[in-house]
Amino acid sequence: MAPPAEKLLKRISELIARRNNVDFDEIEWVLNQLGINGRKAKHGIMYKMSGCKGPLMLNKHNNGKSHLPPYCVDQFRKRMVELGLYAQDESNDNEDD
Repeated sequence: MAPPAEKLLKRISELIARRNNVDFDEIEWVLNQLGINGRKAKHGIMYKMSGCKGPLMLNKHNNGKSHLPPYCVDQFRKRMVELGLYAQDESNDNEDD
């Protein structure tokens, strides 16, 4: 994977900062820019990334606007930390997968 552009790193930080107001398409765009493809699962899309402890599951519960629950954004943050694309912050250390 090529080093991500500064614009992409800013986008990752911005999405994590507004964890209560993120759409599926926004995180999917970031993952596509990183060359990470997902596969369909029962309620969403599962992304497996080398260098991460576990997969990232983005749940899509409704067919309309696909607003993500905050725990999905928390999982996204953890995977970005594991990939070295987001600096770990102490305020969210206690979040579970």
